[in-house]
Amino acid sequence: MSSSNLSHHEGIQSSSFVVSLHGDKSITHRAFMFAAIAEGISIIDNVGGGEDLASTRHVLAQLGATFTQLDSGWQVIGVGGIDRLAPPQQVLNCGNSGTTMRLLAGLLSGCQTTVILDGDASLRRRPMRRIAKVLTPLGRGLDTAEHGGAPIRVGGSLNLENTQKHTEPVVIDTQSSSAQLKSAALLAGLSAKYPVIVNEQALSRDHTERMLAALLGRTPSNISAPLSTPLPAFTLHSPGDPSSAAFWVAVAALSPHWAPSIFLKGVNLNPTRLGLFRIAQRMGMKISMEVNETRLGEPVGDIIIQTLPKGQRLQAITIRGRDSLDALDELPIVALLGSLAFGTTVVSDAAELRVKESNRLDAMTVGLSRLGAQIKTLDDGWSIQGINSFTTDQPIEVDSKGDHRIAMCLLIAQLACPPAHVTVHGLDCIAVSYPEFINLLRSYQTETERNHPSESD
Repeated sequence: MSSSNLSHHEGIQSSSFVVSLHGDKSITHRAFMFAAIAEGISIIDNVGGGEDLASTRHVLAQLGATFTQLDSGWQVIGVGGIDRLAPPQQVLNCGNSGTTMRLLAGLLSGCQTTVILDGDASLRRRPMRRIAKVLTPLGRGLDTAEHGGAPIRVGGSLNLENTQKHTEPVVIDTQSSSAQLKSAALLAGLSAKYPVIVNEQALSRDHTERMLAALLGRTPSNISAPLSTPLPAFTLHSPGDPSSAAFWVAVAALSPHWAPSIFLKGVNLNPTRLGLFRIAQRMGMKISMEVNETRLGEPVGDIIIQTLPKGQRLQAITIRGRDSLDALDELPIVALLGSLAFGTTVVSDAAELRVKESNRLDAMTVGLSRLGAQIKTLDDGWSIQGINSFTTDQPIEVDSKGDHRIAMCLLIAQLACPPAHVTVHGLDCIAVSYPEFINLLRSYQTETERNHPSESD
């Protein structure tokens, strides 16, 4: 990742559109969970209003943690240990949050009381049997619905580890590069009777390892050990969410050359989260970043995104393997960028996009095709022949498929279309992760119009 000296931030900031991002969802989910089992009072600040985080709070509150809302965050009184979580009196509703369900399945797998986790219709369609595979080596089980999804049951009679005898650490191979599966295994290890080593095909997001190590005063690793004492309470100003920051790359790419640069403050710059930025740089975007501090093991700093110079187009590239994994959630943005790039962009090794909140491969193909893009769905990605601009000679309607990332991509696509020619249905789902995005995008468009050069320019 290229980086430039940003000591002149004040000057850049004054001439840029400044965005203060809500806290990283991935970080905040984990912070809530660790605070809930910690001993004492934790403060988690800069928490976004997304519904996924609300789902995590509601579930943890039913397990005995106390949440009190502050001006821009939450005070959490922990229960003082995993074994002190209260038996829930009802089914735990995870809403639309796969992170909530999968991570808590691991954390709660060692409970002596059976726990049932459920969610909305979209979450019920997402695969959950894979969690059972990482719990089995611990002598624990997980029951799913007949179709392999939620509702799921963990703990209680499915926790058989007391009948297992181990003299060596237990090795769990996730057989994938899923951060959620890895985290489920690591969290399950906190209540095991022996150390747990978690292996994966390639390094996925390592937030669980970093935060747990910071709280325990250790070096981050793939080894989880039983907690001999409760986690300590902590204070965290959650760093800006790089997944939300990624959408501003597309905004800059599709805006006119006179539009202001975009200055993103206090963003989580964990290398495992910057895949989209690396891809965009390869396609020709000018992006600068600098780490300023560390928060609970996470590098934090600022990002500056420049619009494309007059007459310049993005360049098509091929994305596969590690590059696809590092930008998996942001690959719909790549599909949007590739639609307007010079040449043919090919994305592969992204079959996991079929089982997200929607089938994101098909959803982006359908949505962008209606705008005139030449995009074809592959078994595990897309082939995209770039065009100069979207063609919308008449009003067009596109559908988000109830997926927040698809909705934001299609909303940004409007920047490259004639005004008021494109209607995106289902924008309400953006509230799941980035509820303020629509208003911020409108403000950026207003600022761009204000900066429009005169005819003499």
